[in-house]
Amino acid sequence: MSEEFATWTTLRCPDCDSARFVQTCGLTTRANGGTVSTPQGWECCGCRNTVDLGAMAQAASLRQLEQEIQQRRQQMAALRPLPTPPSPTSTS
Repeated sequence: MSEEFATWTTLRCPDCDSARFVQTCGLTTRANGGTVSTPQGWECCGCRNTVDLGAMAQAASLRQLEQEIQQRRQQMAALRPLPTPPSPTSTS
């Protein structure tokens, strides 16, 4: 596993690319008093859509892998010797 996956990554909304979210909760109450809030998910502050944390985390992981692949390709291109053009041959 890459060392880059050990760092924190900001998750982004797949619909609007916002990085701001609010946690939604459900409220329950009893007849004799008292209320309880239970987490119900996350909502994007930009587009107000409900978001799936698992899908966003997987998309962020995929973006990191794509960036790493691009970096490796650039490193490989820098290490490869430039091809030398063939020398012209004279026909006599």
